[in-house]
Amino acid sequence: METPLRLNPAQRADKARFTVFDTEMTGLTEDDRLLAIGAVRIEASRINLADSFSEILDPSRSIPTESILIHEIVPDMTVGRPGAAEVLPRFLDYIGPDVLVAHHARFDRDCLNREMLRHYGAPIQSAFIDLVRLSRVHSHLREKYGLSGGVDDHSLEGLAQAYGLSLEERHSAFGDALTAALIFLRLLKALPRFGLYRVKHLLRIAGL
Repeated sequence: METPLRLNPAQRADKARFTVFDTEMTGLTEDDRLLAIGAVRIEASRINLADSFSEILDPSRSIPTESILIHEIVPDMTVGRPGAAEVLPRFLDYIGPDVLVAHHARFDRDCLNREMLRHYGAPIQSAFIDLVRLSRVHSHLREKYGLSGGVDDHSLEGLAQAYGLSLEERHSAFGDALTAALIFLRLLKALPRFGLYRVKHLLRIAGL
């Protein structure tokens, strides 16, 4: 509960710490469970791959075939893995007071919160930035000021292509988190020209 109190919204975004993360689920219904979390840390505009987070979980339920075709996590890969009750405290300790960033962040936030509420009766307290919103604002500003380089396709594939990035391990939690982090760094570098250079600016235009 102290996490928001340690957040410094006035800090320059290029000097701040963020955790960019992604989740994989057994499916998309309220009854589905968390299957994987991947995250990378950004500090002072650098990704530290040595300080990353990657876990496949035992979801304590079956994994539908249609979901396996997307994330390629088969039931045998979850045997002996820790459950959400064990992994979530480690993830919360990892993120600390960081602002969390995700592509379509509302979905990933809601996935985490369903597990948080199930196990602890309270939602996650972190601030969130949605990478899609951030990218759309950036593209709108470039168009407004007559600048080229705006993006029409704000999917992860579209953004990666726009910024010349290769998609590694697509639909794996860690692979998608790393791609999202690289895109986020591009936007951190581009937004200050429009006066958006503090954490509070990013939260205002793309926060949840």
